[in-house]
Amino acid sequence: MPIIKSPVSDYTGQTGNVTFVNGEGFTEDANHIVWFVEHGYEIVTEDTEPPADTEPPADTEPPEKPTKGSKGGSKK
Repeated sequence: MPIIKSPVSDYTGQTGNVTFVNGEGFTEDANHIVWFVEHGYEIVTEDTEPPADTEPPADTEPPEKPTKGSKGGSKK
């Protein structure tokens, strides 16, 4: 969902049907987004792809999870 950033960074209140807290509000309404752009608000859209360096290498196995009842220690 796009983030609407107010020109006043600490604004907390309601503009139209969008509630702002500390200068940020959320809406998917295209008409509201157009209005906010025309009035100097910044629209931030989320990236749909994760950053390239967040994927683990393909040859790395995930760590083993302890089985139920296991306390995680080794027995002698």
